[in-house]
Amino acid sequence: MKTNIIPCPINEKDLCSDTLFDDLFDNSEYVEQGNRYVGFICENVAKAEYYNNYVHISFESTIDDRETEQIEEWARTIEDSYNENLIDEDVRMNVRFKVFAKSSEVYFEYIITEN
Repeated sequence: MKTNIIPCPINEKDLCSDTLFDDLFDNSEYVEQGNRYVGFICENVAKAEYYNNYVHISFESTIDDRETEQIEEWARTIEDSYNENLIDEDVRMNVRFKVFAKSSEVYFEYIITEN
């Protein structure tokens, strides 16, 4: 058995929901401009930008455990939803994230198992 990990391309209509950024921002409210989104996370201004396989989220001030938990919950919801509705049992989604002082990055990957 061989396992490959490849980037999961992101666009707003991909993955598991009608809109990728619902539930990330407070009350699912945000302003969109291209691949940039601005809203509130735990009542703090947050900017999210998505690229090929990750989302960069930045804050004006240092983030704490509340913001980190909300981001992690959002990422895990996407991962769980995708994996609960698998079309191909050999392709699963994995989400990993990094937290920095004023930002966070969420990476989306496919894990492909070949027999």
